[in-house]
Amino acid sequence: MREAKETGHRFYPIWTLALMTGMRSGELVALQWTDIDFEGQTISVSKQWTNKNGIGPTKTQRCRVVPISSDLLLFLKELRLKSESEFVLTAIRMGARRAGSSHQRVLCKHRNHTCEVPRPPSDVYHQFIVQR
Repeated sequence: MREAKETGHRFYPIWTLALMTGMRSGELVALQWTDIDFEGQTISVSKQWTNKNGIGPTKTQRCRVVPISSDLLLFLKELRLKSESEFVLTAIRMGARRAGSSHQRVLCKHRNHTCEVPRPPSDVYHQFIVQR
């Protein structure tokens, strides 16, 4: 993750939030600033994004609260200063494309609407750690 941060990798915010919160990808895409209580240091997870329904209730249709560590709090405050969106991540739209017999999620940048498939953190680990 350090390498992704230092190189300004475009998916660093997504990976960081996923690793520090344990939230599912659809929950991350639907996460809005109003879901974050900076003073109480919690995130309310009550919605997700899916290919079929867009933004809707979570898989369990229940709200859960994720605690915010001091490191995550600092990260979120820095991210908030850069954000012009109601959504926490700039990649707020997702679509699907056929890849063999499975679907791949496609994250789209909010401003210029260009799409690309992000590589999972395990691939980045392999690229930055294993190949060194």
